[in-house]
Amino acid sequence: MSQGRRSAYLALTVLLMCNTIRHMFEGVKPFDWLMLGIETAVLLLILYEVIVGVVRHCAATHRQKELKQIVTSLSQLMDEGLRLHKSVPDTAKEETAVLQLWMTNTKAWGDKTSAFLASRSQQASGAFLLVHDSSSADSIVFTPSGEFFYVASPVREHYQRLLTQLNNLRHITEKPEVYF
Repeated sequence: MSQGRRSAYLALTVLLMCNTIRHMFEGVKPFDWLMLGIETAVLLLILYEVIVGVVRHCAATHRQKELKQIVTSLSQLMDEGLRLHKSVPDTAKEETAVLQLWMTNTKAWGDKTSAFLASRSQQASGAFLLVHDSSSADSIVFTPSGEFFYVASPVREHYQRLLTQLNNLRHITEKPEVYF
């Protein structure tokens, strides 16, 4: 339901309730005032509940839209990180310049992702940067062709941090309502 239509329904409800209250007070005897007061209070309570429901619905819709935009941005960052993960160079075969470029790109991705998360939520940024056990990340890389190679230092530390941060980002993306 659009915002305009919702506002029109709310305005119509208010007008109908005001008209009902006006009709209730026409030709009223003095001892009926108590009953009319109670009926008026009930109608005002109903009106209050309608307004609160509309406001809550609007707030929830706005929050869901905001979370969807954040998740879309996080998915793009995740794709960039996965491309870096797939392009990890073989330390035994590649030149130093290629290794340096990959490590620089990995650090830039981590900084960019952290900056984006920090602009939205310090909790999300902290969760992304948390590298509590990078040694548990494997230093063996499996290529799409089925081959594998070991990643040696200094690329190994960058690779393990990348794996840990990708895992952290996946957790943040799966439950954005916890972090944002």
